[in-house]
Amino acid sequence: MHLGGPVQYLILAMIECKICNEKFIQITLRHVTKHGTTLAAYRVQYPDAPLQDESMIMRGERNPFFGRKHTEELKRWQREHFKDKKRDPSVGVKIAAKWRDPDGVYRKLMTSDSYRAKVSASVKAHWDSPASDEHRRINQQSMAANHAKIHASAKLVYSTIEYRRKRGDQTRKHWASLSRTARNARVHRQLDSMMIAGTTRSHGERILFDVLKELYPNAKHNVWLHPNTTGAKHFWNIDMYVPELDTYVQFDGTYWHGLDRPIEMIKESRTACDTTIYKKWSSDREQDAWFSASGKRLVRITDDEFKRDPRSCVERIINV
Repeated sequence: MHLGGPVQYLILAMIECKICNEKFIQITLRHVTKHGTTLAAYRVQYPDAPLQDESMIMRGERNPFFGRKHTEELKRWQREHFKDKKRDPSVGVKIAAKWRDPDGVYRKLMTSDSYRAKVSASVKAHWDSPASDEHRRINQQSMAANHAKIHASAKLVYSTIEYRRKRGDQTRKHWASLSRTARNARVHRQLDSMMIAGTTRSHGERILFDVLKELYPNAKHNVWLHPNTTGAKHFWNIDMYVPELDTYVQFDGTYWHGLDRPIEMIKESRTACDTTIYKKWSSDREQDAWFSASGKRLVRITDDEFKRDPRSCVERIINV
């Protein structure tokens, strides 16, 4: 009788029990229980004795079923058989226990090069297939359809007073838990980032700074003053600072600093633009008061003044 195919595979893969010397496809708990022991005790007593042909399972050697897909008939049977059955949570626990066993067959199979290569090839084939392109297109359409809804919902949550108060409390609590050294380090990182990023400079401001830089090589652009120093609510950005003269320079745009019309008109206006301009004008007056009280020199140059007479503007700065 010729034994081939699956029968030949079963004969070659037989494992011998070290207790009774009988051969089995796999040494199971049911079998070792007949000998009054457990699988754990069997492994301890016979550490070199395999429970099954692990090399065959890992690499598919002598296994004619390795790598073959289920037949359509078997797939239909599985769908019908498991259709109304609930999932057993203990299955995941059992698989996790198998995975935690470093010497177990399951872990060796999952970590074998052949298995990983097979999974990688399968994923790549699916990624390059038209079905995967269709999945990506459906996902993009779904995300686009839900983006507006999600954005509106998130914006509604973020704009509530309760959310802002909660975030403010969390920030203050975290800030209070930091040491003084950590606080100063954060402030310096923020200032360095702001100075690197810089702010938008007009054409006239760039020309004025180039002139001051040529006259005074140590001149600096975008100097930030900390609220702990000024007592203000926010950082102050001073456009230029000349250490040789110990002089700060602000280059103000006439429109955005509220200098092109009466401030009462800007204050009474309800437009968002005029509200921003009034806040800027108020900050400028606060800066003027602080510099005057601190004995520091601040020179304000408007863009209109610099366009009309740039020489006199430079002289105002250098004539201390």
